[in-house]
Amino acid sequence: MKEFTRAQLKRKAKSAGGLHTARKTERSARRTKRPYLFRGRVRCGVCSRKMEASPRAHAMYYRCPARTLAPGSPALADHPPAVYLREDVIRDAVNGWIGQLFNPGHLDRTVSALLASQQAPGGQSEASEKARRRLADAETR
Repeated sequence: MKEFTRAQLKRKAKSAGGLHTARKTERSARRTKRPYLFRGRVRCGVCSRKMEASPRAHAMYYRCPARTLAPGSPALADHPPAVYLREDVIRDAVNGWIGQLFNPGHLDRTVSALLASQQAPGGQSEASEKARRRLADAETR
């Protein structure tokens, strides 16, 4: 049983055995017919894995099923059989927070914070400086 558990954990580990085709511990993007507002952004509070979208007749949910955890995983001991979170609850909370940020009373503070996040301590962010160098190099060629 120990060997099976070890094999399962290794199989589910990132880059198991160095193979690029091995199953990753993170759920990867898949094509979908429906838009999910928080796709790939919601994580389970118990095991910290990405939660998957689960449409129901009356609402959209994000869920984390314990059956997909590797046998013997430490998270399995505390994980309920499935964790469900309604999308509309998250959406309303996020919309309320964004509404507060862009409320006329907070607008100056929000814009200042956004501008400060765009500037590195030296005035230019490393990524923008790298992009400028690549652009100059391309124009030279």
